Amino acid sequence: WNATFEPTVLTGIAREETDGIDLDISLPRPLAPLEAITLQVGVTTTGPANIDATFSFEAENLPATSLRVTGTRTVVFSLLPDTSKGYTEKLAWVSSVFTSHDGTEQRMALTESPDTVISFTVSSHDAQIHFLDSLLWGWQHRIYALPLWHRASRSKAPAFAETYTIQCDTEHAGFRVGGMGILWGSFDRFETFEVAGILPGQLTLRRPLGANWPPRTPVMACRPARLPVEVGSSWQHGNLGSAALSFVFTEVEQEEPEDSATTYRGHPLLVKAPNWVAPKEEKNTRNIEVFESTLKARFTVMNNDVPSVVSQHSWWLKGLDNHMAFRRWLFARRGRVVPFWAPSWKADMLLAADTEPGQSQITVKAIGYRNFYASRAGREDLMIFLKNGEYLLRRVSNAAAGPDSKTEIVRVDQEFSAGLRVSDVKMICFLGLHRLDADEVEIDWRSDNLALCNQNMRLLTDGNI
Repeated sequence: WNATFEPTVLTGIAREETDGIDLDISLPRPLAPLEAITLQVGVTTTGPANIDATFSFEAENLPATSLRVTGTRTVVFSLLPDTSKGYTEKLAWVSSVFTSHDGTEQRMALTESPDTVISFTVSSHDAQIHFLDSLLWGWQHRIYALPLWHRASRSKAPAFAETYTIQCDTEHAGFRVGGMGILWGSFDRFETFEVAGILPGQLTLRRPLGANWPPRTPVMACRPARLPVEVGSSWQHGNLGSAALSFVFTEVEQEEPEDSATTYRGHPLLVKAPNWVAPKEEKNTRNIEVFESTLKARFTVMNNDVPSVVSQHSWWLKGLDNHMAFRRWLFARRGRVVPFWAPSWKADMLLAADTEPGQSQITVKAIGYRNFYASRAGREDLMIFLKNGEYLLRRVSNAAAGPDSKTEIVRVDQEFSAGLRVSDVKMICFLGLHRLDADEVEIDWRSDNLALCNQNMRLLTDGNI
Protein backbone atom coordinates (compact mmCIF):
# COMPACT_ATOMS: atom_id res chain seq x y z
CA TRP A 1 0.00 0.00 0.00
CA ASN A 2 1.34 3.40 -1.06
CA ALA A 3 0.21 5.36 1.99
CA THR A 4 1.29 8.72 0.49
CA PHE A 5 -0.33 11.26 -1.80
CA GLU A 6 2.51 10.99 -4.30
CA PRO A 7 3.00 8.31 -6.99
CA THR A 8 5.94 5.98 -6.57
CA VAL A 9 7.52 2.93 -8.19
CA LEU A 10 8.29 -0.39 -6.52
CA THR A 11 11.79 -0.95 -7.91
CA GLY A 12 13.16 -4.04 -6.16
CA ILE A 13 12.70 -6.79 -3.60
CA ALA A 14 15.58 -8.01 -1.41
CA ARG A 15 15.21 -11.67 -0.45
CA GLU A 16 16.59 -13.52 2.57
CA GLU A 17 16.27 -17.31 3.05
CA THR A 18 13.55 -17.49 0.39
CA ASP A 19 14.47 -20.81 -1.26
CA GLY A 20 11.30 -22.31 -2.74
CA ILE A 21 9.21 -19.17 -1.99
CA ASP A 22 8.09 -16.63 -4.60
CA LEU A 23 5.88 -13.56 -5.05
CA ASP A 24 3.62 -13.03 -8.06
CA ILE A 25 4.80 -9.57 -9.03
CA SER A 26 6.71 -8.07 -11.96
CA LEU A 27 9.13 -5.22 -11.37
CA PRO A 28 9.21 -2.29 -11.70
CA ARG A 29 5.62 -1.79 -10.51
CA PRO A 30 4.14 1.78 -10.45
CA LEU A 31 1.95 2.63 -7.46
CA ALA A 32 -0.54 5.48 -7.63
CA PRO A 33 -1.20 7.62 -4.54
CA LEU A 34 -2.96 5.52 -1.82
CA GLU A 35 -2.99 2.49 -4.15
CA ALA A 36 -2.98 -0.95 -2.53
CA ILE A 37 -2.10 -4.19 -4.27
CA THR A 38 -2.49 -7.81 -3.16
CA LEU A 39 0.45 -10.16 -3.53
CA GLN A 40 0.21 -13.96 -3.42
CA VAL A 41 3.04 -15.87 -1.75
CA GLY A 42 3.82 -19.24 -3.36
CA VAL A 43 5.59 -21.91 -1.27
CA THR A 44 6.84 -25.10 -2.93
CA THR A 45 7.73 -28.39 -1.24
CA THR A 46 11.44 -27.90 -2.03
CA GLY A 47 13.58 -25.95 0.39
CA PRO A 48 14.39 -25.93 4.13
CA ALA A 49 11.98 -27.79 6.39
CA ASN A 50 11.50 -24.67 8.56
CA ILE A 51 10.49 -21.50 6.73
CA ASP A 52 11.64 -18.10 8.00
CA ALA A 53 11.93 -15.88 4.92
CA THR A 54 12.03 -12.09 4.58
CA PHE A 55 11.10 -9.98 1.54
CA SER A 56 12.24 -6.32 1.76
CA PHE A 57 10.42 -3.96 -0.67
CA GLU A 58 12.30 -1.02 -2.14
CA ALA A 59 10.32 1.93 -3.57
CA GLU A 60 11.31 5.40 -4.81
CA ASN A 61 11.28 8.08 -2.11
CA LEU A 62 9.91 5.66 0.52
CA PRO A 63 11.58 3.75 3.36
CA ALA A 64 12.05 0.00 2.93
CA THR A 65 9.22 -2.24 4.08
CA SER A 66 9.60 -5.96 4.81
CA LEU A 67 7.34 -9.02 4.73
CA ARG A 68 8.22 -12.02 6.89
CA VAL A 69 7.02 -15.50 5.94
CA THR A 70 7.21 -18.27 8.56
CA GLY A 71 6.01 -21.85 8.65
CA THR A 72 7.11 -25.41 7.96
CA ARG A 73 7.18 -27.65 4.92
CA THR A 74 6.94 -30.88 6.87
CA VAL A 75 3.96 -32.78 8.24
CA VAL A 76 4.45 -34.21 11.73
CA PHE A 77 3.98 -37.96 12.06
CA SER A 78 2.34 -37.65 15.44
CA LEU A 79 0.97 -41.17 15.93
CA LEU A 80 2.37 -43.05 18.91
CA PRO A 81 4.32 -46.27 18.07
CA ASP A 82 3.07 -49.61 19.37
CA THR A 83 6.28 -50.63 21.16
CA SER A 84 4.86 -54.08 21.99
CA LYS A 85 5.49 -54.90 18.32
CA GLY A 86 9.04 -53.59 18.27
CA TYR A 87 10.85 -50.29 17.82
CA THR A 88 14.25 -50.50 16.13
CA GLU A 89 16.92 -48.03 15.10
CA LYS A 90 19.29 -49.12 12.32
CA LEU A 91 22.57 -47.33 11.65
CA ALA A 92 24.11 -48.16 8.27
CA TRP A 93 27.62 -47.12 7.27
CA VAL A 94 29.18 -47.87 3.88
CA SER A 95 32.66 -49.40 3.73
CA SER A 96 34.78 -51.53 1.45
CA VAL A 97 36.77 -54.53 2.66
CA PHE A 98 39.24 -56.27 0.35
CA THR A 99 40.52 -59.63 1.55
CA SER A 100 43.59 -61.31 0.06
CA HIS A 101 44.19 -65.06 -0.15
CA ASP A 102 46.07 -65.14 3.15
CA GLY A 103 43.27 -63.32 4.99
CA THR A 104 44.95 -59.92 5.10
CA GLU A 105 42.34 -57.16 4.87
CA GLN A 106 42.34 -53.67 3.44
CA ARG A 107 39.44 -51.68 4.89
CA MET A 108 38.22 -48.31 3.67
CA ALA A 109 35.34 -46.13 4.88
CA LEU A 110 33.16 -44.74 2.09
CA THR A 111 30.99 -42.68 4.45
CA GLU A 112 31.86 -40.98 7.73
CA SER A 113 28.31 -40.95 9.11
CA PRO A 114 25.60 -43.59 8.86
CA ASP A 115 22.16 -43.56 7.33
CA THR A 116 19.46 -44.03 9.94
CA VAL A 117 16.23 -46.01 9.69
CA ILE A 118 13.58 -46.04 12.43
CA SER A 119 11.07 -48.91 12.22
CA PHE A 120 7.94 -49.39 14.29
CA THR A 121 4.28 -50.37 14.05
CA VAL A 122 1.26 -48.14 14.57
CA SER A 123 -1.77 -50.04 15.86
CA SER A 124 -4.96 -48.20 16.67
CA HIS A 125 -8.68 -47.79 16.06
CA ASP A 126 -11.32 -45.12 15.47
CA ALA A 127 -10.03 -41.68 14.49
CA GLN A 128 -6.34 -42.49 15.00
CA ILE A 129 -6.14 -45.31 12.48
CA HIS A 130 -8.08 -43.32 9.91
CA PHE A 131 -5.77 -40.37 10.53
CA LEU A 132 -2.88 -42.73 9.71
CA ASP A 133 -4.66 -43.66 6.49
CA SER A 134 -4.91 -39.98 5.52
CA LEU A 135 -1.25 -39.32 6.44
CA LEU A 136 -0.15 -42.10 4.11
CA TRP A 137 -2.57 -41.16 1.34
CA GLY A 138 -1.66 -37.50 1.19
CA TRP A 139 1.98 -37.32 2.30
CA GLN A 140 3.77 -40.65 1.85
CA HIS A 141 5.79 -39.30 -1.09
CA ARG A 142 7.00 -36.30 0.93
CA ILE A 143 9.01 -35.59 4.05
CA TYR A 144 7.59 -36.11 7.54
CA ALA A 145 8.85 -34.61 10.78
CA LEU A 146 9.43 -37.77 12.85
CA PRO A 147 9.66 -37.44 16.66
CA LEU A 148 12.52 -39.34 18.28
CA TRP A 149 10.29 -41.33 20.60
CA HIS A 150 13.22 -43.35 21.96
CA ARG A 151 15.01 -40.21 23.17
CA ALA A 152 12.01 -38.41 24.62
CA SER A 153 12.37 -36.03 27.54
CA ARG A 154 9.63 -34.46 29.68
CA SER A 155 9.10 -30.85 30.58
CA LYS A 156 10.12 -30.02 34.14
CA ALA A 157 7.89 -26.96 34.46
CA PRO A 158 4.86 -25.46 32.72
CA ALA A 159 5.55 -24.00 29.28
CA PHE A 160 3.35 -20.97 28.64
CA ALA A 161 2.11 -19.43 25.41
CA GLU A 162 4.13 -16.48 24.10
CA THR A 163 7.27 -17.68 25.93
CA TYR A 164 10.55 -18.73 24.34
CA THR A 165 11.84 -21.46 26.67
CA ILE A 166 11.09 -25.07 27.61
CA GLN A 167 12.57 -26.60 30.76
CA CYS A 168 13.58 -30.22 30.02
CA ASP A 169 16.55 -32.58 30.03
CA THR A 170 18.55 -31.84 26.87
CA GLU A 171 21.72 -33.91 27.38
CA HIS A 172 20.92 -36.96 25.24
CA ALA A 173 17.61 -35.95 23.66
CA GLY A 174 19.05 -35.30 20.18
CA PHE A 175 18.09 -31.62 19.87
CA ARG A 176 19.95 -29.51 17.32
CA VAL A 177 20.19 -25.74 16.96
CA GLY A 178 18.02 -24.90 13.95
CA GLY A 179 16.27 -28.25 14.17
CA MET A 180 12.66 -29.02 14.94
CA GLY A 181 11.15 -30.29 18.16
CA ILE A 182 7.69 -31.17 19.40
CA LEU A 183 5.58 -30.87 22.54
CA TRP A 184 3.24 -33.85 22.34
CA GLY A 185 -0.08 -34.39 24.01
CA SER A 186 -1.83 -36.72 21.58
CA PHE A 187 -1.89 -37.52 17.88
CA ASP A 188 -4.12 -34.48 17.25
CA ARG A 189 -2.81 -32.16 19.96
CA PHE A 190 0.82 -31.14 19.68
CA GLU A 191 2.98 -28.13 18.93
CA THR A 192 6.21 -27.97 16.94
CA PHE A 193 8.99 -25.50 17.55
CA GLU A 194 12.39 -24.55 16.14
CA VAL A 195 15.37 -24.72 18.47
CA ALA A 196 17.40 -21.52 18.75
CA GLY A 197 19.66 -22.54 21.63
CA ILE A 198 20.41 -25.50 23.88
CA LEU A 199 21.47 -25.25 27.52
CA PRO A 200 21.63 -27.96 30.20
CA GLY A 201 18.01 -28.34 31.24
CA GLN A 202 16.60 -25.72 28.89
CA LEU A 203 15.66 -25.17 25.25
CA THR A 204 15.46 -21.68 23.76
CA LEU A 205 13.00 -21.34 20.89
CA ARG A 206 13.22 -19.24 17.77
CA ARG A 207 9.55 -18.25 17.96
CA PRO A 208 7.18 -18.11 20.97
CA LEU A 209 4.92 -21.01 21.88
CA GLY A 210 1.33 -20.82 20.80
CA ALA A 211 -0.28 -22.76 23.66
CA ASN A 212 0.14 -23.59 27.34
CA TRP A 213 1.68 -26.97 28.20
CA PRO A 214 1.70 -28.60 31.65
CA PRO A 215 4.71 -30.17 33.39
CA ARG A 216 5.66 -33.72 32.36
CA THR A 217 4.67 -33.07 28.75
CA PRO A 218 6.77 -35.24 26.38
CA VAL A 219 9.36 -33.10 24.57
CA MET A 220 11.17 -34.63 21.60
CA ALA A 221 13.54 -33.70 18.83
CA CYS A 222 12.26 -34.36 15.32
CA ARG A 223 14.09 -35.52 12.21
CA PRO A 224 13.04 -35.12 8.58
CA ALA A 225 12.32 -38.62 7.29
CA ARG A 226 10.77 -40.41 4.33
CA LEU A 227 8.74 -43.58 3.96
CA PRO A 228 9.51 -46.15 1.23
CA VAL A 229 7.50 -46.23 -1.99
CA GLU A 230 5.41 -49.13 -0.66
CA VAL A 231 3.78 -49.27 2.76
CA GLY A 232 1.47 -52.09 3.82
CA SER A 233 -1.30 -52.04 6.38
CA SER A 234 -3.42 -54.70 8.05
CA TRP A 235 -7.10 -54.20 8.92
CA GLN A 236 -8.73 -56.48 11.50
CA HIS A 237 -12.07 -54.87 10.76
CA GLY A 238 -13.35 -51.58 9.42
CA ASN A 239 -12.32 -49.57 12.45
CA LEU A 240 -9.18 -51.36 13.69
CA GLY A 241 -5.88 -51.65 11.85
CA SER A 242 -2.10 -51.41 11.96
CA ALA A 243 0.82 -50.53 9.71
CA ALA A 244 4.51 -51.48 9.92
CA LEU A 245 6.54 -48.41 8.99
CA SER A 246 10.22 -47.74 8.27
CA PHE A 247 11.34 -44.12 8.17
CA VAL A 248 14.63 -43.20 6.47
CA PHE A 249 16.22 -40.02 7.76
CA THR A 250 16.95 -37.50 5.01
CA GLU A 251 19.88 -36.11 7.01
CA VAL A 252 22.76 -38.13 8.44
CA GLU A 253 23.07 -38.53 12.19
CA GLN A 254 26.31 -37.11 13.54
CA GLU A 255 27.78 -38.07 16.89
CA GLU A 256 31.22 -37.37 18.31
CA PRO A 257 33.13 -40.68 18.06
CA GLU A 258 34.47 -41.85 21.41
CA ASP A 259 36.66 -44.88 21.95
CA SER A 260 37.83 -46.63 25.07
CA ALA A 261 40.57 -44.75 26.88
CA THR A 262 42.42 -48.06 27.35
CA THR A 263 44.47 -49.29 24.40
CA TYR A 264 46.52 -52.39 23.70
CA ARG A 265 49.17 -52.53 20.98
CA GLY A 266 47.86 -49.37 19.31
CA HIS A 267 44.13 -50.16 19.24
CA PRO A 268 41.30 -49.49 21.73
CA LEU A 269 40.20 -52.22 24.11
CA LEU A 270 36.51 -53.12 24.50
CA VAL A 271 35.78 -54.42 27.99
CA LYS A 272 31.98 -54.17 27.97
CA ALA A 273 30.78 -57.69 28.72
CA PRO A 274 28.02 -59.21 26.57
CA ASN A 275 24.68 -60.18 28.04
CA TRP A 276 24.36 -63.94 28.56
CA VAL A 277 20.56 -64.07 28.44
CA ALA A 278 21.03 -66.03 25.21
CA PRO A 279 23.92 -68.29 24.08
CA LYS A 280 26.88 -66.55 22.41
CA GLU A 281 27.01 -68.10 18.97
CA GLU A 282 30.32 -68.58 17.13
CA LYS A 283 31.17 -69.66 13.61
CA ASN A 284 34.60 -70.82 12.39
CA THR A 285 35.37 -70.49 8.67
CA ARG A 286 38.49 -71.82 6.99
CA ASN A 287 40.12 -69.97 4.11
CA ILE A 288 40.78 -72.97 1.87
CA GLU A 289 40.19 -73.80 -1.77
CA VAL A 290 39.05 -77.24 -2.85
CA PHE A 291 39.87 -78.47 -6.37
CA GLU A 292 38.21 -81.52 -7.87
CA SER A 293 39.04 -83.22 -11.18
CA THR A 294 36.57 -84.98 -13.44
CA LEU A 295 37.79 -88.25 -11.94
CA LYS A 296 36.84 -86.98 -8.47
CA ALA A 297 40.44 -86.56 -7.36
CA ARG A 298 40.44 -83.78 -4.78
CA PHE A 299 43.14 -81.59 -3.31
CA THR A 300 42.96 -78.47 -1.19
CA VAL A 301 45.01 -75.30 -0.91
CA MET A 302 45.15 -73.72 2.55
CA ASN A 303 45.52 -69.93 2.26
CA ASN A 304 45.70 -69.32 6.01
CA ASP A 305 46.40 -71.77 8.81
CA VAL A 306 43.95 -70.19 11.27
CA PRO A 307 40.18 -69.94 10.93
CA SER A 308 38.11 -66.79 10.68
CA VAL A 309 35.90 -66.63 13.78
CA VAL A 310 32.66 -64.66 13.81
CA SER A 311 30.96 -64.39 17.20
CA GLN A 312 27.63 -62.88 18.12
CA HIS A 313 27.47 -60.49 21.04
CA SER A 314 24.41 -59.05 22.77
CA TRP A 315 24.57 -55.91 24.88
CA TRP A 316 21.85 -54.53 27.14
CA LEU A 317 22.03 -50.74 27.24
CA LYS A 318 20.25 -49.43 30.33
CA GLY A 319 19.88 -45.69 30.63
CA LEU A 320 20.62 -43.01 28.03
CA ASP A 321 24.12 -42.44 29.45
CA ASN A 322 25.14 -46.04 28.70
CA HIS A 323 23.36 -45.96 25.37
CA MET A 324 25.10 -42.77 24.22
CA ALA A 325 28.52 -44.09 25.30
CA PHE A 326 27.92 -47.25 23.26
CA ARG A 327 26.55 -45.20 20.36
CA ARG A 328 29.70 -43.05 20.26
CA TRP A 329 31.77 -46.24 20.32
CA LEU A 330 29.82 -47.45 17.26
CA PHE A 331 30.50 -44.16 15.47
CA ALA A 332 34.21 -44.65 16.18
CA ARG A 333 34.02 -48.05 14.39
CA ARG A 334 32.65 -46.55 11.13
CA GLY A 335 31.04 -49.86 10.27
CA ARG A 336 33.61 -52.56 9.43
CA VAL A 337 36.58 -50.23 9.22
CA VAL A 338 38.17 -49.46 12.62
CA PRO A 339 39.38 -52.53 14.60
CA PHE A 340 39.41 -53.00 18.35
CA TRP A 341 40.64 -55.53 20.89
CA ALA A 342 38.08 -57.67 22.70
CA PRO A 343 38.28 -60.79 24.89
CA SER A 344 36.47 -63.98 23.96
CA TRP A 345 34.52 -63.84 27.24
CA LYS A 346 35.12 -67.59 27.61
CA ALA A 347 37.26 -69.29 30.25
CA ASP A 348 39.80 -70.34 27.60
CA MET A 349 42.49 -71.24 30.14
CA LEU A 350 42.26 -72.49 33.72
CA LEU A 351 45.10 -71.60 36.07
CA ALA A 352 46.43 -74.82 37.62
CA ALA A 353 49.05 -73.42 40.03
CA ASP A 354 50.06 -70.17 41.66
CA THR A 355 52.61 -67.98 39.88
CA GLU A 356 55.38 -66.62 42.09
CA PRO A 357 56.17 -62.87 42.10
CA GLY A 358 58.61 -61.95 39.31
CA GLN A 359 57.78 -64.96 37.12
CA SER A 360 56.72 -64.48 33.48
CA GLN A 361 54.89 -67.76 33.02
CA ILE A 362 51.67 -69.41 34.12
CA THR A 363 50.82 -73.06 34.63
CA VAL A 364 47.42 -73.92 33.15
CA LYS A 365 45.38 -77.06 32.72
CA ALA A 366 46.28 -78.77 29.45
CA ILE A 367 44.06 -77.69 26.53
CA GLY A 368 46.45 -78.48 23.68
CA TYR A 369 47.71 -74.91 23.42
CA ARG A 370 51.28 -75.77 22.43
CA ASN A 371 50.07 -78.25 19.79
CA PHE A 372 47.16 -76.41 18.18
CA TYR A 373 47.32 -72.71 19.03
CA ALA A 374 51.11 -72.31 19.17
CA SER A 375 50.96 -68.50 19.56
CA ARG A 376 49.14 -68.02 16.25
CA ALA A 377 47.38 -64.75 15.47
CA GLY A 378 44.12 -64.60 17.34
CA ARG A 379 45.34 -66.87 20.14
CA GLU A 380 48.61 -65.24 21.17
CA ASP A 381 47.19 -62.61 23.55
CA LEU A 382 45.58 -63.15 26.94
CA MET A 383 43.26 -61.10 29.13
CA ILE A 384 43.34 -62.23 32.75
CA PHE A 385 40.33 -61.06 34.77
CA LEU A 386 40.87 -60.81 38.52
CA LYS A 387 38.16 -61.12 41.13
CA ASN A 388 38.88 -57.61 42.40
CA GLY A 389 37.67 -56.14 39.10
CA GLU A 390 41.11 -55.53 37.59
CA TYR A 391 42.57 -57.27 34.55
CA LEU A 392 46.01 -58.04 33.12
CA LEU A 393 47.03 -58.09 29.44
CA ARG A 394 49.82 -60.36 28.24
CA ARG A 395 51.21 -61.71 24.95
CA VAL A 396 52.28 -65.37 24.79
CA SER A 397 55.89 -65.89 23.78
CA ASN A 398 55.89 -69.71 23.79
CA ALA A 399 54.39 -72.74 25.47
CA ALA A 400 55.77 -76.05 26.75
CA ALA A 401 54.60 -79.22 28.42
CA GLY A 402 53.99 -78.98 32.15
CA PRO A 403 55.45 -81.16 34.89
CA ASP A 404 52.70 -83.69 34.19
CA SER A 405 50.42 -84.55 31.30
CA LYS A 406 47.55 -82.53 32.74
CA THR A 407 49.23 -79.12 32.65
CA GLU A 408 51.01 -76.78 30.25
CA ILE A 409 53.40 -73.91 30.88
CA VAL A 410 52.61 -70.71 28.99
CA ARG A 411 55.33 -68.06 28.94
CA VAL A 412 54.36 -64.41 28.45
CA ASP A 413 56.10 -61.17 27.55
CA GLN A 414 55.80 -59.48 30.98
CA GLU A 415 56.47 -60.77 34.46
CA PHE A 416 53.83 -60.87 37.17
CA SER A 417 55.45 -58.53 39.67
CA ALA A 418 52.97 -59.39 42.44
CA GLY A 419 52.52 -62.99 41.39
CA LEU A 420 49.24 -64.61 40.37
CA ARG A 421 47.28 -66.84 42.70
CA VAL A 422 44.62 -69.28 41.53
CA SER A 423 42.20 -67.91 44.13
CA ASP A 424 42.55 -64.37 42.71
CA VAL A 425 41.78 -65.25 39.07
CA LYS A 426 38.22 -65.03 37.83
CA MET A 427 38.81 -65.98 34.18
CA ILE A 428 41.55 -66.15 31.54
CA CYS A 429 40.35 -65.29 28.02
CA PHE A 430 42.00 -65.15 24.65
CA LEU A 431 42.26 -61.54 23.51
CA GLY A 432 41.85 -60.83 19.81
CA LEU A 433 41.77 -57.91 17.42
CA HIS A 434 38.27 -57.66 15.95
CA ARG A 435 36.13 -55.56 13.68
CA LEU A 436 32.38 -55.40 13.27
CA ASP A 437 31.23 -58.02 10.78
CA ALA A 438 28.67 -55.74 9.09
CA ASP A 439 28.20 -52.08 8.29
CA GLU A 440 24.66 -52.16 9.65
CA VAL A 441 23.98 -52.04 13.39
CA GLU A 442 20.46 -52.53 14.71
CA ILE A 443 19.38 -51.33 18.13
CA ASP A 444 16.17 -52.78 19.52
CA TRP A 445 14.55 -50.29 21.88
CA ARG A 446 12.49 -52.03 24.57
CA SER A 447 11.65 -48.69 26.24
CA ASP A 448 13.02 -45.15 26.26
CA ASN A 449 15.46 -46.33 28.95
CA LEU A 450 16.43 -49.83 27.78
CA ALA A 451 17.80 -51.10 24.47
CA LEU A 452 19.33 -54.32 23.14
CA CYS A 453 22.02 -54.48 20.48
CA ASN A 454 22.98 -57.77 18.81
CA GLN A 455 26.11 -57.53 16.68
CA ASN A 456 28.58 -59.95 15.12
CA MET A 457 32.32 -59.39 15.56
CA ARG A 458 34.96 -60.87 13.25
CA LEU A 459 38.35 -61.92 14.64
CA LEU A 460 41.25 -60.61 12.55
CA THR A 461 43.86 -63.31 12.06
CA ASP A 462 46.09 -62.00 9.28
CA GLY A 463 49.02 -61.56 11.65
CA ASN A 464 49.46 -57.82 10.96
CA ILE A 465 48.73 -56.80 14.54
